Amino acid sequence: MYKKFVGLVALSAMMISASVSAKDWKEVVIGNEAGYPPFNSTAADGSVQGFDIDLSHAMCDYLEIKCSFVAQEWSGIIPALQAGKFDIIIGAMGITDERKKQVLFSDVYARAPSRWVIPKSADADTSPEAMAGKTIGVQEATTELNYLKIYYGGTADLKLYPSTEAIISDLKAQRVDAIVLSDTVAQKKIFKTDAGDKFKFVGGPVNINGLGMASRLEDDKLIAMFNEALAHVRKTGQYAEIAQKWGIGSYD
Repeated sequence: MYKKFVGLVALSAMMISASVSAKDWKEVVIGNEAGYPPFNSTAADGSVQGFDIDLSHAMCDYLEIKCSFVAQEWSGIIPALQAGKFDIIIGAMGITDERKKQVLFSDVYARAPSRWVIPKSADADTSPEAMAGKTIGVQEATTELNYLKIYYGGTADLKLYPSTEAIISDLKAQRVDAIVLSDTVAQKKIFKTDAGDKFKFVGGPVNINGLGMASRLEDDKLIAMFNEALAHVRKTGQYAEIAQKWGIGSYD
């Protein structure tokens, strides 16, 4: 009788635990920079828009959960996640070994190879030797910065910026000699603008890590949910439609 009672208590505890786990994710708060188009940006009316936003809505619809968005400066996005400001980052975050120590990543949901962008009249050589003494613009807390620190930190002056908008502004104002940023972002914010004919890509893609959604280390069930949702929207063709809308390439 005692063993049966203990077994019933244990079973009840498991059922309660599963129920609580399910209730935990009826609503998910998503964090991103809201300033990294076409992945995420702020519209004129103050709402967030972009590939990350539309993809998030499609995944949340499949999961039958409510999703909302919080804008966060990129350099503080992981600390903000850990502090509970939001539940998951869906914001073009490159998957790296260093970040894996701090967050739990999903499957790759997109790729955004980085490229060098320089004035059209400039020398196309971006080797460490050629860039010695020159100023390279790069966003803080990015995989592009990690790449530049490794290969150019001892020769070039790395000028750090809080946003891609600030980097591009200084490139146009000739306050930096070159910048390194996402190919997709550069296409939209530089080459598809009136100033686009004044600049050029040089060299091939660099820093081609996949992009992942990121949660706190303990939220493995949340990541599993979004991995399932990602697979679903990809299978149904929703992913391709959203990617085409925002000019995002395949991540195969």
